[in-house]
Amino acid sequence: MRDWHKRHWLLLGLLTLLAVGMRFYRLDQLPPGLHSDEAYNGLDALSLVGEPLWAWPLFFSANNGREPLYIYLSVLPHWIWGASILSVRLVPALAGVLMTPASAWLAWELAPSLQVKSRARFALWAGLAVLGLLWSQMFSRFGVRISLFLLLETLFWAALWRAWHNPIDVKSAVPIGASGIPLPLGAILSPTRRANLFLWILAGILAGLSFYTYLPSRILPALLLPVAALILLRHRDALGRRWRGIGFFLLTAALVSAPLAVHFLQNPADFVSRTSQVSEYSQGGIPAILANIEPVLGMAFVRGDSNLLVNVPLRPVLDAVTTVPFLLGILLLLWRFYRPGPLFLLSGLVVMLLPTFLSGEAPNFGRAIGALPVFVLAIVLGVDRLTTWGEKWWPLGRRWFSLAGWIVLLAAFVLTRRAYFDKWASVPDLYIWWDQGYTDLARHMIAAGNGATDPVDRVYVSPRNADHTTMRYLLKTHPDVPPLQGFDGRVCVRVTTDQPAHYYFLADEDFRGPTLLQSYLPDSTLQVAVSNPAGDPWATLLTHPAGGVVQFPEQTPLAVPMADGIALQGYWLSQAQLTPGEALYVRLFWNVTATPSQDYTAFAHLIRMDSSGGSAQLAGADQRPGAGSCPTNQWLPREVVVDEMQFVVPADLPTTADEEYYLEIGFYTLADGRRLDIPDNAEDRILIGPLSLPKP
Repeated sequence: MRDWHKRHWLLLGLLTLLAVGMRFYRLDQLPPGLHSDEAYNGLDALSLVGEPLWAWPLFFSANNGREPLYIYLSVLPHWIWGASILSVRLVPALAGVLMTPASAWLAWELAPSLQVKSRARFALWAGLAVLGLLWSQMFSRFGVRISLFLLLETLFWAALWRAWHNPIDVKSAVPIGASGIPLPLGAILSPTRRANLFLWILAGILAGLSFYTYLPSRILPALLLPVAALILLRHRDALGRRWRGIGFFLLTAALVSAPLAVHFLQNPADFVSRTSQVSEYSQGGIPAILANIEPVLGMAFVRGDSNLLVNVPLRPVLDAVTTVPFLLGILLLLWRFYRPGPLFLLSGLVVMLLPTFLSGEAPNFGRAIGALPVFVLAIVLGVDRLTTWGEKWWPLGRRWFSLAGWIVLLAAFVLTRRAYFDKWASVPDLYIWWDQGYTDLARHMIAAGNGATDPVDRVYVSPRNADHTTMRYLLKTHPDVPPLQGFDGRVCVRVTTDQPAHYYFLADEDFRGPTLLQSYLPDSTLQVAVSNPAGDPWATLLTHPAGGVVQFPEQTPLAVPMADGIALQGYWLSQAQLTPGEALYVRLFWNVTATPSQDYTAFAHLIRMDSSGGSAQLAGADQRPGAGSCPTNQWLPREVVVDEMQFVVPADLPTTADEEYYLEIGFYTLADGRRLDIPDNAEDRILIGPLSLPKP
């Protein structure tokens, strides 16, 4: 781009500053909250801080499998700022900013092949056009790896075309030096030709790095095949001065991507797991794939992605301003498909739409992201052709037609800005889609822990898992907040007995936990911790003060020590007498003296016992405490865990004079069925009863 004038560089700089505003304005506030996928990437980046480079994994298998380059680049902001929304979104936002000069570079390199006369204008328009697509705006502000893939793909294409237009052109014979030893390649090539060789190597580096970004990169080589075939058939003479460069390109790309390729050879499940999950063929066969033709073809201007995370639902890629230029650009590419440039773009469009065509939920803008550079260039090609026609029709109005082209692309930019910052940002459902409640909840915990005059040692969350990815990430670098504990207050609560504690409840989900805990902790206070945009409580906080009263008014005391830090403290039954055919609720109060070593399964069985001590089970329930939300190996010392189990009493309870009904309760390990030891109890069970039946 040495032929550019200073004004062209100035305009490109202004467009890049415009991109900075689009990508970074309120980046920590919009999207609202921190999505769990972003948090997952942030946790992986934090895990690499301080680790030697050779210990960094080549592939992150968790969370559906992820290529590593985005996480690698996110290590630096996490090392500087720790866990934060900006730390997660910095790399995608920077990639989104760089898409403006990268698109301009790609347009500049392809302009001669597309028969564009005003090359600099075409490049600048491409830099602006990428800002006029809501598609690119969405992923530039989403802390996932898609934006980085888009940037590397665009740079790879630009570098490849730059190298193609600048052949090495060395003699076939290798010159021999005075000592009889062949001269190194650097001695053969002039500075200009060495620079051209570097371009081929740069294209190989970018191609190889792209495989470390996002799954669709695996099909990038396929888009080169039609162009290679065309060159072999119609432009074979052009290969004579380029075969060395092509060789360096292929060798460099292979070397850069080799470590990841070796990893996939050693771990084939990492290579195929995600594709097998989303493949439409595995779900519905050929008919399902054919059904994707219409939505994929219509994504441009009929119906777009329905996913609120990445789009104004159903909004197509193009708007009223860009639709006509895009269609014209595609027609021009089709008209000149026999030329390498147009065929390259058409091939890129088809190949990079394959990921969404072959997978479910079509059209999926994330899986189709590789086609975005073609959309940009098709739009600009259409605008350029309309402008050129106008200039031919009225040569004196050349500047006015050029200005009209700028106005069209600026109008697309304005529409995109409004669509994102006004329309999309005001959608109420973003609060849920972007995990804003969990984000605000983590912030409340951080604020409560920072400089607290009465710090707490226990923080509980109900009814969701306290290990929610968003909260776990945001709290990662805040030691003032103790490790979160969890339970489902609808079936189980964990009551700390001798220290202050905070209990957070998701207001719309846990309808029982706060009331039950307040009956056990009468000195506690309940307040709203987080409100949703409508002003309704999203999460409440119950605070148990130091020295507060702890009581269990409904409990029937029954003290039985068990092994592994567990003791029964008492129980409660929903029926004073067994009622055949009705549900029996059993509430068990477990006193924890030490964290149990195993994840035990609890049992509560209704048994019939005869005078000789023989028993038979009639009904019962077996489950991990809290239906799995209160696993025993997470219990803490000085807690009372109140677990509720239920089953239906059989409608036809047989009765004989020498038989009685009991509840037997206890624990066992699921793997081997071995019961938890109870001292001086041969059957390792606690009996509650005898239980009476209603009188006839």
